[in-house]
Amino acid sequence: MSSPSVHQAEAKVKEIIDTLFELGITVQDFRNNDGTVIQNRIDDLVTRFAQLGELATTLEESIPLDVLSCIEEGKNPDLLLRGVVDQVAAENQFTRGKLQTMEKFRNVLVEELGKALPDQLQAYQEEKRTSE
Repeated sequence: MSSPSVHQAEAKVKEIIDTLFELGITVQDFRNNDGTVIQNRIDDLVTRFAQLGELATTLEESIPLDVLSCIEEGKNPDLLLRGVVDQVAAENQFTRGKLQTMEKFRNVLVEELGKALPDQLQAYQEEKRTSE
């Protein structure tokens, strides 16, 4: 995410936030003669949104819909990332447990095969060594 277009889009979003803040202050302190000031702020806001829309067509990056939904709900997107990381860690631990169980099973199987069929196991192990 280091392309110039991304930085331009970030700057444009900051400008929009500043314009919205200024518009909010202007509306809050509204007086009868402030109509043109409010209109100018709204025009500025529309212009900045149009510029952001033009920039959006040049961006190749995409934002996952889950992140956008999280933002729309007023939640911190970092919480979504933390949840995904926790889920991946849990799945990784589960898979690791399965691998450890399979390794233990293999060891027990080799041990039991060695007791029941020692000649065949020895031939298998020799064949395995030569093929590696």
